[in-house]
Amino acid sequence: MAEGFFRSKKGFTVVQNEITKDANISLKAKGLYLVIQAYISMPDRKWTKEDFMRLAKEGKKAFDSAWKELKESGYLKVHIMSDNGCWRTEYELLDEPEEGPHTLYHNADGKVTSDNLQRAEKKKNNLVSEEEKDHYPQNGTNGIKDHYPPFGSNGNGSNGYGSNGNHTNANGGNNNKDYNIKPDIKTDLSNPCPNQDVDTMGEKYSMEFIEQHYELKPKYVSALQEKSINTVKDVLYDVLNTKKPVLRVMGEDKPASVVKSRLLKLDRMDIDYAIEQYQKQVTKVHNHKAYMLTVLYQAKSQGDLDISNRVMYDFYGAGRKVNGTGGGADG
Repeated sequence: MAEGFFRSKKGFTVVQNEITKDANISLKAKGLYLVIQAYISMPDRKWTKEDFMRLAKEGKKAFDSAWKELKESGYLKVHIMSDNGCWRTEYELLDEPEEGPHTLYHNADGKVTSDNLQRAEKKKNNLVSEEEKDHYPQNGTNGIKDHYPPFGSNGNGSNGYGSNGNHTNANGGNNNKDYNIKPDIKTDLSNPCPNQDVDTMGEKYSMEFIEQHYELKPKYVSALQEKSINTVKDVLYDVLNTKKPVLRVMGEDKPASVVKSRLLKLDRMDIDYAIEQYQKQVTKVHNHKAYMLTVLYQAKSQGDLDISNRVMYDFYGAGRKVNGTGGGADG
């Protein structure tokens, strides 16, 4: 996902009486509101959340607390917008608080299709804990045989991008290419469960669940992303439903429960980031599903690191050399 920017305001900095007199808002949240209001009214400059985080001498924890308070009190709205197959974020500081959700998801036409409250409720309803329910129906949803075959779109293994019945990729080789996000990562996985028989697979997580949980339904997927999203769905389905106790990821044997737990914590933003990294790969990838699993496994932590690196570069790298407006305190 591209870095998010604040929507600019014109004119002089004016702190609205609404928030100044709001006894329910803490002084730290009011202070953050004032700082953001002052900077986003400056012309010819776009400001990010990370810019203001760097200005908080109290540290990230204090900033996050004030940021959350502004969102939950209705003074700060987050807009997640579809843009040419990717997602971009815009932040909006309001003069008066608005009740309701603080994060709004827009489609390519600008229409709000969901919000943080709807998504939280949907995830709560769809994520079935192991203690509450052992598994989804063996033959799919409501007894209908609508589940995907193991390892992709045919019964012999992955589709054209993955492994075949001989446990090699469709081009005849094993995937042993380095992953460009982290040089020491090897994608040794020919498929999530080598030599796995169909009888040992159980459909605990249906494809319908995966589409709902990760917001991967067709209406949320652009034409540019469709091919990559289908690969992601196949990988998630295979790994989440395997009964193998150990999976090989990044050149190491990892408990399957750990891998599944990490994948279940991903959200749509993480998946979009993973696809972005997947598409940046310039060397030939023989086993696309193994490569995609590696990218998904690293997506959340690597995405956070990338954001931190960009912030450090903006404040201490080339960004500060341009007229002294690198986004720091002197910006």
